[in-house]
Amino acid sequence: NYVAKNTSNMLRFPLMVRYSLNYDKKDEDGNRIKLLPYVIIGGSIDLLLSAQYVDASRTGGTAFTLPPESADLKANDQVASNNVSIMAGVGARFRVGRSEVDFFSLELRYDNSLFNYINPDNRYANEDVNFGIGHVEDDLTLNTVSFSVGYTRSIYKPRKRKQYR
Repeated sequence: NYVAKNTSNMLRFPLMVRYSLNYDKKDEDGNRIKLLPYVIIGGSIDLLLSAQYVDASRTGGTAFTLPPESADLKANDQVASNNVSIMAGVGARFRVGRSEVDFFSLELRYDNSLFNYINPDNRYANEDVNFGIGHVEDDLTLNTVSFSVGYTRSIYKPRKRKQYR
């Protein structure tokens, strides 16, 4: 039996486009519609900050625990240092109270990395993991589904310009 758990920290630079429905529509009383559904699409550049095994050991037979110098996946060049992800999602913003600048939001988003997280050229480079634990990293893409709840208060308050003739 063996355990090989790793963790990574990434810095993401997302660029998204959001299309809102009902933004300028008004109800029958002349008030702005409070529910504003939207869709988003976009992508991001992902930079790997750190990646390491947090628990790597073998039990049964001769026990083995991974030495600390072999636990750093990034230093051993076993993982890609950057990646590109695409994302899509749906959400809704709700106007709060009478204000035009306060919103409560709900969003569901899916992210999918386009490239392999594991460096295939150095998959077998760490002998402590390969032979000590008996583990070789599989090809891996990072996929996430996220749900977020938020509150936004805009500091910019748009005003109509006066017409001068």
